[in-house]
Amino acid sequence: MYFTVYITTNKINNVKYIGKHITNNLKDDYLGSGMLLKKAIDKYGRENFEKEIIFIFDNEEKMNEKEKELITEDIVKSKQYYNIALGGNGGNIVLYKENKEYKNICEKMSKSQQKNRDGISERSKKLHSERKIGMYGRKQSEYQKKRVSEIMSGKYVSEETIQKQKESYRKTVDHPDYINPNKGREKTPETIEKMKNTLSKVMSGNNNPMFGQKHTDETKEKISMKARNRQKKECEHCGLSLSPSTYSRWHGENCRNKSEK
Repeated sequence: MYFTVYITTNKINNVKYIGKHITNNLKDDYLGSGMLLKKAIDKYGRENFEKEIIFIFDNEEKMNEKEKELITEDIVKSKQYYNIALGGNGGNIVLYKENKEYKNICEKMSKSQQKNRDGISERSKKLHSERKIGMYGRKQSEYQKKRVSEIMSGKYVSEETIQKQKESYRKTVDHPDYINPNKGREKTPETIEKMKNTLSKVMSGNNNPMFGQKHTDETKEKISMKARNRQKKECEHCGLSLSPSTYSRWHGENCRNKSEK
C-alpha cells in the first residue's frame, strides 16, 4: 500500500491541483477528486492532464501532514491551483472550524436542508393521501419475502445497542420541544370501541397474516422459551412477578393495591 502526495497539471493552462491518494498501483489513472478539478477534466478532457507523484509514505499520518504543509491559504486563494480547501481536511471545505466562513456556510446548509425536508414532507403527504406511495395496493413477491427472511435471520441486537436506543428515545421525549402526537387526545369509551372495531375489521379473515396457517411446534417452543426467559419485575405493592410491560401498565404507581398499603 502506497500513501502518496501528487500534483495534477492541466497541460493547456498550466493550472495545478495538489492532492493525496492511497493506492496499490503507482501507475493508476487517478487524477484527483477536487470539485474544480473534476469540472476542468470534463471541460478539457482527461488526456490534457498529467499527474506527478512527488512524495510516497508508508502511513496515512505522514501523508496527511505533508498535504497540510503544501496546501496553504495562498494555494487555496491562487487562481493557478484548483484546490479550494486547506490540506489535511480531505477536500472538506466546510466542516473544519478554521474556515472563516464555517458558521455562515453551516447556516446556509441547514436552511437549504430544512427547505428540502419541508418540500419532501408536503409531497409525501399528498402522495399518501392519493395512495400513490409505499406498498399500497401491492404485495411483496415470494422472492422478496425470502430475501428479507434470509437477511433478518440470525441477526442479534446487543444489550449495548438496546441501551443506546433507549437513551436516544429518552432524550427525544425529554426535550422541551418534543410534541407528543397523542397529547390532548382523550381515550373515551367511544374512541376505544371505534379502535377495536377498526382493528377487528382490518385484521379479520383473509386480512389476518396468520389466516389459514398454524404455528409449527418449533415456533411454539421458541415463543414459549422466550416467554419463560423474559425478565420479570416484582410489584412493590401487591408482590406479583410480572413482565415489564404489564408492570408499567397495571402495577407500580398504577397498582390498585397501592392505597391499601
